Amino acid sequence: MFRIRPPVGALNPSETVSVMLTFNPGKSTPNNEKHHFSIHYIKSTDEKEAPRIAWVEYKGDPEGTKRLYVDFAEEGGKGDGEKKEENKGETMTDGANAEKKDEKKSNPH
Repeated sequence: MFRIRPPVGALNPSETVSVMLTFNPGKSTPNNEKHHFSIHYIKSTDEKEAPRIAWVEYKGDPEGTKRLYVDFAEEGGKGDGEKKEENKGETMTDGANAEKKDEKKSNPH
């Protein structure tokens, strides 16, 4: 239902990165706040190690998880079934706290 790019990455403390979340529509646009994607994070001691390798070698549960709910905004004022994209950025400060930054969507909260 969703495609996220990049699916794996690395952040330094207080760094911001943008990820592209693409909704691939099927029949109709789902209800808001019913779907989410999760960001799982761990601390890495080796800055040169590739993020995928760090996850493969990591034993145990992630140090933290941030769940971000998806709001589906209609493009052009109508639900036309076209692919919709949302730009989300994530800032991770100390490995135990994650906060949403730049959102390219309408969010009443």
